Amino acid sequence: MIRWLQNLLSGGVEQINVQEAQERVKGGAILVDVREPYERKVQYIPGSKALPLSEINKKWQNLPKDKELIIQCRTGNRSARAASFLAKQGLQVKNMRGGLLAWQAEQLPVRNG
Repeated sequence: MIRWLQNLLSGGVEQINVQEAQERVKGGAILVDVREPYERKVQYIPGSKALPLSEINKKWQNLPKDKELIIQCRTGNRSARAASFLAKQGLQVKNMRGGLLAWQAEQLPVRNG
């Protein structure tokens, strides 16, 4: 799909692939996992910070305002919703397209909970 159309469908938040996400994290961005705690107990991306989508309305203020946030979930759908919400709060966000499944497909590191 054309990138501008993906961005439009995701509430205007830029969609980035896992390689871009990994590079941005190396450059100082923070990877935020919006999956629920039971999902992270199974598997998670090392270095990611947990902020479940079910708690985002209450805890989004704890996220840094001066860093880029890369939002991820299992497939990229919940993270797109979370990223749209966070962008409306004035945070610098990108959505990681394909989520944890795309990360695993690229054979990038994951940890078992």
